Amino acid sequence: MHNSDLALLYKEKDHQEIPLHDDTVTVIMVTYNKHKYIRELILSFEHLNYKRELLDIVVIDNASADGSEEKLRAEFGDAITVIQTG
Repeated sequence: MHNSDLALLYKEKDHQEIPLHDDTVTVIMVTYNKHKYIRELILSFEHLNYKRELLDIVVIDNASADGSEEKLRAEFGDAITVIQTG
């Protein structure tokens, strides 16, 4: 996906809907002890003008000591995929 494509995902200032493709988008995030920031990023996806069922969110947790994996699973459940690497 190009930067110009990403701009189309956001709603315009007047909140008009922008036509989008029906392509699945996978977002992969790698984290280590950054639960707060990953949580905020996942929540920010609610502001996208994109069908939630076409958005696949994957978090790869590098054995965080801050409870990232457990906290993300508890809050988001099956809405995201969390992979623990350590």
